[in-house]
Amino acid sequence: MAYEIMNVLIDNWPATQLVGHRYTFEDADETAFGHLWEKWNASDRWANLAKLGKPIACVGLMRLKGESFEYWIGNLFAERIQVPEAFESLKFPAIKAATAWIEGFPNEIFGKDPACGAWDTILQKYPNLKRKTVDGWMIELENYTARFDRVNSEGHLTLDYLFFVTD
Repeated sequence: MAYEIMNVLIDNWPATQLVGHRYTFEDADETAFGHLWEKWNASDRWANLAKLGKPIACVGLMRLKGESFEYWIGNLFAERIQVPEAFESLKFPAIKAATAWIEGFPNEIFGKDPACGAWDTILQKYPNLKRKTVDGWMIELENYTARFDRVNSEGHLTLDYLFFVTD
């Protein structure tokens, strides 16, 4: 394991609305969904979302229900907003969330292994937690906070993995 879990915490999140785009495994390539982030960053999508107000988070949201998998790229907003044409939306109730800060090189902090490592570390600290589903969907997020924008002296980034939970 080349990444390191730097912090684990529990927060109560307000009701939120994700505005962005939904993707499936059919949209993935060898980078998983990295190429889609590159397309977003090269387009005007972020600028269009900025017109909606200040988001509480920029996220990559994964949701799983049985064999159905979706990966969303977008912004979470605390208030219900009118969704612009060409965007999609998900609404979430106020919910408890467990977060793990994971630090490493960019090629180490994304994917199933670091996400599972983050969840395992959360369970070590909070063994009674369980994953909370929303409308039958299990949710986890890559939360791109200001920590992600700062590269440390070792060249590492910090990504927050966030999981909807219940006691």
